Amino acid sequence: MTRSRRAGVEGRWIKANGEKTSRHGVGMRWWAWYVDDRGREHTKAFTRKVDATRWLDNQTASIVSGLTSHHAMHNSPCSSGAMYGSRATR
Repeated sequence: MTRSRRAGVEGRWIKANGEKTSRHGVGMRWWAWYVDDRGREHTKAFTRKVDATRWLDNQTASIVSGLTSHHAMHNSPCSSGAMYGSRATR
């Protein structure tokens, strides 16, 4: 079964009913995610909701417009062609 395309931004510290989660106050607060055309889920954590929303907007816009390939959207050192060490010293 293939998963349908979908996306969202969720808080990791507070449940929908207002209760604190076990992660409350630990780690990054916001979680952005999307499911690509292949049915794979991609996630990234953020400190601020605005950053999570911006990342998700950029990812979905890239998918819809077809301007970037699936692998290049993640801004990984491997996809840029740079060695990790050289990227880290920039």
